[in-house]
Amino acid sequence: METYTVLVTDDDEMNHEILGEYLEMAGFPALHAYCGVEGLQMLRTHTVDLVLLDIQMPNMDGFQVLEAMQADHRLRDTPVILLSALDRNNLKVKGLELGAMDYVVKPYDKVELLARVRAALRRSSRYRKADNLYAGKLADISLAELVQTMELGQKTAHITLPETFADIFFEKGELAGASCLGFGGKDAVSRALLLERGKFYIDFDYQPTKSHSIGVSAQQALMESVAMIDELLLKLDQVATLDALVEFGDTQDERLKPLKGFSPLPLRELAARLPGNLRENLDYVTDGIKNETIQLKRDT
Repeated sequence: METYTVLVTDDDEMNHEILGEYLEMAGFPALHAYCGVEGLQMLRTHTVDLVLLDIQMPNMDGFQVLEAMQADHRLRDTPVILLSALDRNNLKVKGLELGAMDYVVKPYDKVELLARVRAALRRSSRYRKADNLYAGKLADISLAELVQTMELGQKTAHITLPETFADIFFEKGELAGASCLGFGGKDAVSRALLLERGKFYIDFDYQPTKSHSIGVSAQQALMESVAMIDELLLKLDQVATLDALVEFGDTQDERLKPLKGFSPLPLRELAARLPGNLRENLDYVTDGIKNETIQLKRDT
């Protein structure tokens, strides 16, 4: 049976005791570091499959540890779950952008925390090698190519796109389901294509369930989504690029208010996070930039 080692990096002794007990009960050997510098040293001298990393530490905080891990090719693929007493969207976004896989707010719920630990470990390189997972980068093969490969090969599989919180399911080449940022079905496929970036993981041991039903073929969903996005990009090109940052932190717009904590956002992500039809969202954002009700972030 495979065992996976978790490194707890936190300056609080009590948190080490709590997390150590949780991990031991779940069968995960734990290493303990009491500051960011010690955590990095242990990562470089021990085999670590997952890091539980506190944000608020003296001298070297969790964000700085993340940056150091991303700069080291030996460490950058080690999954990290950030721990914080602060439930703030801007901290979550910053952590995810720096490479963290998840963000857990203290105090911990044991069941939820261990579920997040197991989910993160399923994306570790050692787990993938042991459990029939395939991984790659969307910079090397596009999401559209992956979808077509699953269909042509009549594969039963689950594609995970962690950077954009998307999952796409296939059963014998047919599109069995999809989710992205809380949206489902064909609309989720469109959002995943719009946001396309980062790594992907394919689980060929995926077992379909009746709950994963989308009602259209993979090729149909792909063609409709690509055609819609291409059409909207022609309009969007008149005002900005998809990666232009837009600001709306002081907005009174009811559609934007729920996302104020994420401002600024790339235009593509703002359109994907807004509720409702993606076509209408892109039209709404484009028109907002033209009318200056949505501001492009200026370089300082």
